[in-house]
Amino acid sequence: MDDATSAQLRVINKLAAALDGAGVAWWLFGGWAMDFHAGDVTRPHDDIEVFVQAGDAERARAAVVERGYAVPAVMHPEEGQTFLKDGVEVGAWYLERDTSGAAHVPGRWASWRWPAAWFEAPRRRIGDVEAPVLALDGLLEMKQRFAEQPHGAPLREKDIDDIERLRRMMG
Repeated sequence: MDDATSAQLRVINKLAAALDGAGVAWWLFGGWAMDFHAGDVTRPHDDIEVFVQAGDAERARAAVVERGYAVPAVMHPEEGQTFLKDGVEVGAWYLERDTSGAAHVPGRWASWRWPAAWFEAPRRRIGDVEAPVLALDGLLEMKQRFAEQPHGAPLREKDIDDIERLRRMMG
C-alpha cells in the first residue's frame, strides 16, 4: 500500500471515530466503498466520498473540526462540505429524505433519488478500519447513471473499470 492510500485509510478511520462518536449517520460511497465491500484496497483513490444526513451536517462539521480537519469554502454549500485532513480530501454530501425514505442530495442533484435500501448495507472493514457503506447495487447504479445527470460528467476509464468490478462483486 502506498503512502497516499495509507493516509486515506487513516483519515477514514479518524472520520469514523469522529462521526460515529458524534452520533452522525454517514456512509462511504465511490471507490472507497467498493474497496470496503471487497475488504481490501483494490486501486488508488483521489479522495474519500461520504454521505451525511443533512440534519446531522452541523454536528458532523463540529466533530471533524474538533479533530483538526480544515473546512474550506465550497461553491454549493447546500449540497455538501469538503473537509481536509493530513493532505486528504473528504467530500461530504448531504442527504435529505422524503416520506418514503428515498434520499437525494439537495441543490443541483435534487431530482436524482435513491431508495432507502441503499443505505442499509452492513458496515464493512479493511483491516482494523470499519465504516458504513452504500450498498453494492447503489454503487453500481450511481456509477452507471452519473453521466446521465444534468451535472454529471462522461465516464472515465476508472469508472468503466469500477462498473465491471461492481458487476463481478454482485455475481
